[in-house]
Amino acid sequence: MSNPVHKTYDAKAKMKNSEVFLRRWWKVAKPHTGLVVRSLAPNHQRVIGPLFENLPAKIMHRIKPNFWYVAPPFVGAYLLTLWADNANDQLHRSHWS
Repeated sequence: MSNPVHKTYDAKAKMKNSEVFLRRWWKVAKPHTGLVVRSLAPNHQRVIGPLFENLPAKIMHRIKPNFWYVAPPFVGAYLLTLWADNANDQLHRSHWS
């Protein structure tokens, strides 16, 4: 009679159980005619890498069509800020002279 606390690891029995499980699993899967099914392991997937490939080209592709809609307001806002800063300096320096 074996002691349940001190079980020995039986690799052959473990392998046999997994083979039975796999046979049972693949019985359910039926081949489809003309349908190609492929899968990719999670450790072989590249999720972040393609985001940074050709990054300058991707940025230009996004900016080019919208340049004339976005750039003029920003340039106008920058020039308006420069003018406002100069006008404010002139206003506050008027009492120095």
